[in-house]
Amino acid sequence: MLAGLSGELEGLGDGVHRAELRIERMQGRAGALDELLSSGALDGLTGDALEDELRQIAARGRIDEELQELNQRKTEGESS
Repeated sequence: MLAGLSGELEGLGDGVHRAELRIERMQGRAGALDELLSSGALDGLTGDALEDELRQIAARGRIDEELQELNQRKTEGESS
């Protein structure tokens, strides 16, 4: 019974961690967009150009997130 509970808690912890990563990613996107808007970098862009710029920002965010996850796995592997 305790083994099952331990597994459920571990799964819950993993879910919370993934949610935290998503929140950080969304906050990063919002911050980047705010910065672009306030700097005037988006002035005069058409809808297509703006979408392209936002896609590039999102891609960079995904790369950063994947690197963070890989570093965490590496750290967890070293501590085992």
